[in-house]
Amino acid sequence: MTGSGRSAVALSEQRIGAVAGYAAHITIDPQSPHAVGSLEVRATEDGAAGYAASLDPNLHRVRLHDLATGRDLVPPAPVTAAPGTTFLLEMTEDGADLVVSLDGEQVLAARDTRYEEGAAGLHAYNGTVVFGPPGLRSVTTTATGWATPGTGPPPAPAAPESSTATPPRSPVPSTATWN
Repeated sequence: MTGSGRSAVALSEQRIGAVAGYAAHITIDPQSPHAVGSLEVRATEDGAAGYAASLDPNLHRVRLHDLATGRDLVPPAPVTAAPGTTFLLEMTEDGADLVVSLDGEQVLAARDTRYEEGAAGLHAYNGTVVFGPPGLRSVTTTATGWATPGTGPPPAPAAPESSTATPPRSPVPSTATWN
């Protein structure tokens, strides 16, 4: 994907929300050493707003930023990276918690609530970026019946010690999608 002077964005039709993870191998083409490769999550349909985890070998950093404002959610993490090297960039979201990992090691973590759902995508800026097949996982649940201490119905009485019966559990419906 090449973003010549401007950005090139490829967004998935898959919408992600509260709990998700997105990852791709990223290689900055050695012929465009100033290029930046990013993963976008919870992005708007045009990719102009949402969150991005960006690998910028020229400035030796990984950033987590708001696409609409350009504001870093936390200070960028330093990285030793040379164009032509392939990295695994990952971003996970769990509610307001956003975590960025590079080659399996967490490098950034932030809390932000501006974007609750949106598309996932790939973003190239200022040159050619090669992305390996992206992986996306999201979890949607309709779990009900949860209670915090001091709320909800009282717990069922304990079974006598001689009993081996366990009370039946009601299933918690959930779905997971792995693309």
